[in-house]
Amino acid sequence: MTAPTGTPTPLAAPAKEGVLTRAKTAQASDGNIAITLTEEIISTINEGGKGHKETALKKLNSLLMDLKTAKERDKDKDNSEAISKHLALIDRRLATIEAEAQSTHTTLKTAKTWAQVASSPPLPQLKANISPEKKQFLENARKQRGQYEVTLTTTATNTETKEEIKTNAIKDIKTRLQKPIDEADIMGKPMLRAINKIGENTLRLQFQTTEEATAVCNSDINWNTAYPGVQIHKLQYGIVVHRIAVEDINLDEDHDETLREWESINEEKKIKISRITTLRRQDKHKPAAHRSLIIFTENQDAANSCIKLGFVINHRRHRVDKYAPHLHVKQCYNCYSFGHIAAQCKKKGKCGKCGEGGHRIADCKAEHPHCINCKENHEAWNITCPARNEEGRRLNQLRIEAPPQFQ
Repeated sequence: MTAPTGTPTPLAAPAKEGVLTRAKTAQASDGNIAITLTEEIISTINEGGKGHKETALKKLNSLLMDLKTAKERDKDKDNSEAISKHLALIDRRLATIEAEAQSTHTTLKTAKTWAQVASSPPLPQLKANISPEKKQFLENARKQRGQYEVTLTTTATNTETKEEIKTNAIKDIKTRLQKPIDEADIMGKPMLRAINKIGENTLRLQFQTTEEATAVCNSDINWNTAYPGVQIHKLQYGIVVHRIAVEDINLDEDHDETLREWESINEEKKIKISRITTLRRQDKHKPAAHRSLIIFTENQDAANSCIKLGFVINHRRHRVDKYAPHLHVKQCYNCYSFGHIAAQCKKKGKCGKCGEGGHRIADCKAEHPHCINCKENHEAWNITCPARNEEGRRLNQLRIEAPPQFQ
């Protein structure tokens, strides 16, 4: 499509204004004249092209219908009071339309060329506010879809396999994944209905029934025959166990025996620990007697049971909270803003010391630090940063308001 050059030619506003004025003057004298002039106004706007407002046409057409109805209703009557009221209403409508016509004329008169529009900065994108009802509907729909789905992870695959999955067509991936399902000889012979690639390391498989999805998820299927390293992705539920003595577990050595012992002590909760890590990075220069640990399990009910009853270690019950990583302070070490990590960052890199771009912290020659977030004289990662503390308070309030258990 060829872009127009120059400024679009607007409809001559004075001509339209003249028609409107004549229509208003003619109202009280003759209904037929008012109808004729209204039709003339509509014709004039139509000739003006796309630059004119559709609302003016709609109002004028409505006005025309009112005039014809009034004429038909009062043709055998001599009711001057009713006609006066009706004409007063039409007068107000004409005034509104006249103002819109003038506004349209002014807008078209100052319209930009295509070159000017192209060189203008983009308008800011406004974030849509979703109503609680729609948010709840989307959440329920997501949960319902999940009953028909099985998720595979490619995290353990090598680079060659990842690239193969990335470049293969969905139809080919579906054919290859259906083969190990058939070989597993599952009752009902589940059939793949659709596949979606989610991110870089996830494949979402959809089946025709919830029973088929459950059977595939609970069966011992050798996915390696399709792609080496692909396996079922199982949800991990993390619980934060507070104030664990440092000597209770040594994470730097093999601690499987300790974890099995903890499972035995908390047997009534039926928890199976898949892995364990610290909530915060351990500072080697500031050793502490206690720390908070995150314990992960694949059993949602076991995680909720620990949250309700606590977690026992060395005959002592420890307080447990739900682990919600999105509600803890997260800082990017590329742009140094909050809410994401460097692996997810799409912004240009900044120096965490001076706040400028174009160099790394190791190459920074600034004499004094300058925080990119709060603009004060300290590094962006400083634990005392007011911006960081404000982010921490915001997230802490969200943690207080969030459901205490997994749902």
